[in-house]
Amino acid sequence: GTPWGPPPADRARFLALETELFRRASHIFVGGTYVKENLVAEYGVDPAQVTVAGGGVHPDYLARVVSEVPAQVTNRLVFVGWDFGMKGGQTLLEAFALARAQRPELELLVAGPDAAQQTAQAGVTWLGPVRSRGELIELYRRCDLFVMPSLRDSFGFVFLEAMTQGLPCIGTRMNAMPEIIAEGETGWLVPPRDAPALAAAML
Repeated sequence: GTPWGPPPADRARFLALETELFRRASHIFVGGTYVKENLVAEYGVDPAQVTVAGGGVHPDYLARVVSEVPAQVTNRLVFVGWDFGMKGGQTLLEAFALARAQRPELELLVAGPDAAQQTAQAGVTWLGPVRSRGELIELYRRCDLFVMPSLRDSFGFVFLEAMTQGLPCIGTRMNAMPEIIAEGETGWLVPPRDAPALAAAML
């Protein structure tokens, strides 16, 4: 279940309207190949009617790109996302506990989730919603690694935001994340819901 989907009673009607919308569109531009493949397979859209345009970040990030990764290690990891459950939050907390058992100096900063989604855990600091791009940029710069083991992500702009600030990223090997993260070059990909694999990637 996700709060972004229609209620179960409206699902069939919603999907029918969505299918009609996509099939009747003159052309559809999407962020990643994953979405294009889904439109073709699940909605019967003609592949020729869909163009993968990619994605980008707000100009504020591009104006403040970090060209060199800082030599000083902070031992801080950062997560940014509104829906902690859909973005793999439970796996993140489990993995962080495993990693911190080996490296007690590690810290995890979590930006986005409201108080209802927060649980106390050693080494984890909940920042709540961060609504300013300037604050997010400073947050990224305070950390060594961006981690979001998402369970559903049509694109994942936050990975690109973090990369502009010199952070390698960890995501899951699903949806559009393999299109964004070049494994071993700009970060790492792990299986979804695999806390030991995520902890190993963090370490």
